[in-house]
Amino acid sequence: MKTGIWTQDPLTERIFSSLHILIAWLDPDFNFVRVNDAYARAVGRDPAFFVGRNHFVLYPNEENEGIFREVVATGKPYTALAKPFEYPDEPEIGVTYWDWSLQPLKDADGRMEGLILCLIDVTSRETALQESSRLASAIENAREGVLILDTKGVVRYANAAFVRRLGSTKADLIGHEYRGVLFDRDGETLASILGESIRKGAAWTGQYRRSSDKDSPADRAITIYPITDGGNAVSGYAVIERDITEELRLRKQVEQKNKMEALGTLAGGVAHDFNNILMPVLVNIELALMDIPRESPAAGHLRLSLEAAERGAELVREIISFSRPASQEKTVIRIAPVVREALRFLKSTLPSHIKILQQVRSDTGAVLANRSQIYQVLVNLCTNAADAMGPGGGRLKVRLENASRAWDGVEKGRDRRRRRHVKLTVSDTGGGMNEAVLDRIFEPFFSTKDKSRRAGMGLAVVHGIVRAHGGFIRVRSVEGEGTVFEVFLPRAEAPPRAGPKAEGRPAGGRERILLVDDDAAVLQSVGKVLSRRGYDVVMQSDGREALRAFLASPESFDLAMTDQIMPEISGLELARSLRAARPGMPIILCVGHHEAVDRRVLEKLGLREIALKPLNTRMIARTVRRVLDEAVKA
Repeated sequence: MKTGIWTQDPLTERIFSSLHILIAWLDPDFNFVRVNDAYARAVGRDPAFFVGRNHFVLYPNEENEGIFREVVATGKPYTALAKPFEYPDEPEIGVTYWDWSLQPLKDADGRMEGLILCLIDVTSRETALQESSRLASAIENAREGVLILDTKGVVRYANAAFVRRLGSTKADLIGHEYRGVLFDRDGETLASILGESIRKGAAWTGQYRRSSDKDSPADRAITIYPITDGGNAVSGYAVIERDITEELRLRKQVEQKNKMEALGTLAGGVAHDFNNILMPVLVNIELALMDIPRESPAAGHLRLSLEAAERGAELVREIISFSRPASQEKTVIRIAPVVREALRFLKSTLPSHIKILQQVRSDTGAVLANRSQIYQVLVNLCTNAADAMGPGGGRLKVRLENASRAWDGVEKGRDRRRRRHVKLTVSDTGGGMNEAVLDRIFEPFFSTKDKSRRAGMGLAVVHGIVRAHGGFIRVRSVEGEGTVFEVFLPRAEAPPRAGPKAEGRPAGGRERILLVDDDAAVLQSVGKVLSRRGYDVVMQSDGREALRAFLASPESFDLAMTDQIMPEISGLELARSLRAARPGMPIILCVGHHEAVDRRVLEKLGLREIALKPLNTRMIARTVRRVLDEAVKA
């Protein structure tokens, strides 16, 4: 073998030594004859190290050895592109990639003299290609729409999501100017703003509602930014378009929820103060009516005043239902009888030009609910529907049925779960509502009625009650066609419980009562009611003074009736002190709403009677008599 083949030609020697391609000359048994400097440097060796050593002793690889033997046997060259290779002694290097060729070296007679192995390290190129492929795949399969524009704003690439959103094809988009692709005819102004940013080479972010999408109008968040080369020259623009319709809807829902909670807190505070104003009015009008002849002209005036005060009390109860809807006691009931009862009432009260249609199934499931609140929900919805239809009248349809596949929350929310519900549907043939009105219908006192008509708490109360019952409401409305309210209440598994027995007429007595309230008008009014019933009433406007009077003679009192919210000492604190001095002392705690005190605290003190303001004379007398009688039985 002529091992000095290159050394006989100085030019060939210089080329062999200076090439950056890795070159190795092997004999037919794959022993190194010679390697160039590039080959030796690639593994940190001197070229002389390889001479006489076997390639596959240094780099064992069965696949490659088979290729070498095939070339020796057939005399045919072999070429591979980006062939992976790992260094057995240096695993930390990882996988490398090589373009390589294996050429047979033959003498003048065609006998195999050896092999020439040429290697080019393409690891960087292959890694870049793989990264580029991964990036391209990620962009193509992204949920966001992606466009690539050239410097003139012409589309050069559109990913699958963008194409799918338009219901088009890539061929329809590529080569077209961005305005016609990104925006429909309603987006000319936004297109101009975006075009100005493109001309300046600046990034831009904004929102846009596209009304001509394949499915339905949708809100889009659009970001466009320049693509620069190594020298910071702009070579094109990337456009990212994201569907934010659901995000905006959920954000709007959260904002609405927060607003309703804030309004509820405000309403609760107003209700408490209004209670103390209304209660003396109600009580004293009733007392005045007791003192004058029924046929007296003044009695008629007082009865009108009483009706107005009672409407105010009803409004307070509505405010309390809105602000503290969970406060009402619930039992397992079937609501079909409640719905029928409410419909009988509505037929006698709604105008005759309103035709009521009903489909009330008797086999609907039971729900854990407050009977009076469910009644109120239906009356409020039907009254609202009748108002929507106006003097022209129309059809009011009420339907009650089981709904085994309703969502227990917003239909498109992430945490949705299927539950069994009872569905109450109230639909009308009124004028319907637009989106702006629909967004506000559950706000207290919001109304589209004529300003001469009262705007109350109707739908706000409905919303609060349904939410407190673990249910939800769907509203559909089309202007000119009407509105549909669907109320979903979770079904209960336990059987319905029998309702309470009716109570007899309230009576009076001779017992001694400690009456405590910091509001002088309320204190005097309730005191008069009890005194007229024959009770011995000790009135105190200060909780501490009341406690001192009680401690002076605990056994002389038969009952204590106290307001909860008072300065210095609350009604609950006073009750605790009274019970400490005399265990078992009968106590009535008067509150603005049931959640004014913790039920667990009440149970611990043994306080079972909570009186909800505003109270009229009958309610005061009945509550006091019942508590006194129960104390005697105990």
